Amino acid sequence: MGKLWLIRHAQTFYNKAQYQWEEEGKSMDNAPLRWDPDLCDAELSEVGIQQCLSARDLVHTLDVHKVFVSPLKRALQTCEILFKDHPNLPQKIVHPILHEIINNGHDISSYRGAPFPEYSHYDWSLVPNEVLAPYILKNRYTEQLVGLSYDDAKSRLLEIMREINPHQVESCDELYDRAQRSKEIWRKELEEGNVALVSHSTFFNYFPAERLESGEYRGCKWLQNCEVYEYNLN
Repeated sequence: MGKLWLIRHAQTFYNKAQYQWEEEGKSMDNAPLRWDPDLCDAELSEVGIQQCLSARDLVHTLDVHKVFVSPLKRALQTCEILFKDHPNLPQKIVHPILHEIINNGHDISSYRGAPFPEYSHYDWSLVPNEVLAPYILKNRYTEQLVGLSYDDAKSRLLEIMREINPHQVESCDELYDRAQRSKEIWRKELEEGNVALVSHSTFFNYFPAERLESGEYRGCKWLQNCEVYEYNLN
């Protein structure tokens, strides 16, 4: 079986705003930035771009054959910087299952049913031609988005997030189940070669975890922005 590397996206403008908010001693529980439509699917900050450039030499030493990446822009941008001109020229495949937990406006994709032009050289064949949230997660919240245009779905999802706070659109249990389902995909891919996943902090936090009978989790792993972590997928 091949090797598997987990790579969290670099810092975004949302992450930057969050850090500044918390440095002022404010709680994120009801922070307006959580539902700011201008921060939906935020891209990398200047710091985030530098984080990628600093990590690129390390990433280029990894014998990666395929890269699977979340459809959110921060992951796509991180992937593009890290793997541009990689010696192996690995195939880059966008996979919806790597999407971050659907919790804040930052987690609402700006995907409108067609590949982003700047990432059109990636393989988008696994991404449906529809609003992503109901495809990734099927529950009583996302079913309200089915059939809506992208703009209407975005507005409604932001409303739902505000209305149900502090509850989440996607629970930790639902994300855990999604992360665990994904392992079968990567096991099959690892039979053919080494793989890197470019995804998000909460997805990776629950990826190695074990859910106990009590409902608590053991073995979570929090990755820092642009951290590269080799994971043994048993």
